[in-house]
Amino acid sequence: MQKPKIQRVSIASPVRHLRQHESIRARVPIQFPIILRVADLRLPSSPVLPRISMFALTLPSSQLGRVLAGRYTLEKTLGKGSFGSVIRALDRATSSTVAVKVQKKYTKDSTMEIRQRREQSLHSKVSEHPNVVTFLHAFETPDAACIVLQYVPDGDLCSAIEKRSYYGDGPLISHCFDQLLDAVAFCHARGVYHRDIKPENILVSGDRRTWYLTDFGLATPNRTSSGAGIGTHSYMAPEVLGSPEFSRAVIWNTAADVWALGITLLAVLNSALPWPRAERKEKKFAAYLANPAAVPRQHHAYILRARYPPL
Repeated sequence: MQKPKIQRVSIASPVRHLRQHESIRARVPIQFPIILRVADLRLPSSPVLPRISMFALTLPSSQLGRVLAGRYTLEKTLGKGSFGSVIRALDRATSSTVAVKVQKKYTKDSTMEIRQRREQSLHSKVSEHPNVVTFLHAFETPDAACIVLQYVPDGDLCSAIEKRSYYGDGPLISHCFDQLLDAVAFCHARGVYHRDIKPENILVSGDRRTWYLTDFGLATPNRTSSGAGIGTHSYMAPEVLGSPEFSRAVIWNTAADVWALGITLLAVLNSALPWPRAERKEKKFAAYLANPAAVPRQHHAYILRARYPPL
């Protein structure tokens, strides 16, 4: 198979907005400068962006056709996200199509039940933004906790990347990534911090021109936390992974969402992740840390710096 030609992708607009946005402007720590080079892009013949998800409940196919809350007829499994399955359903009250996130029901006031209530509260708090999937309402059945959401029929950004839907289209990437920045900035301004930004949690419209942030299962109202390992490994900042270089008490802060935005942008541009995990034992990550200035000067137009605010 003939390799695709090298394409230059201009990302000046999204990079400028990432740097200028008040809620995500920051400084780079000496320990972990991240410089993501997107120059001389070569698209691999088989995209190497893995689909990463975690789930605790898969709806059996026998449940399709079931009516929940006397209103929602389950039609098709759309995917599996953080701790649940997302099902396309017909809302019999409005004759409209919705997405229903079906989760295992836990004992009241247990850790997982509190997490579910937190997800509902935080998602509804930012639902009015045009690039956040709309939260409609929540309900329970004897065996499940359910969230009813806006239905976006054309899949997620991970699937779009696999189909090479954005490769080489700098203006379209700029247009869409700017929406994502605005959505995350809006969430932060409302005191909602996502903690799991990745292509699987970004839905895409049929014309590819609109992105929607979704899945607030790991979101928090706290600007900082001391727990490591929150999120998806490939998109986690080094300190969130528990890197030994970081001995401070605060492990996660709002800048980790900015890091995940940078990794997501690189994945869109290059149909590949820069490294499996941002750890020194990973050769590609170690190479960036050891010599980030190795990029030839003539290629510096394709550089994204994900910056960290002071704690």
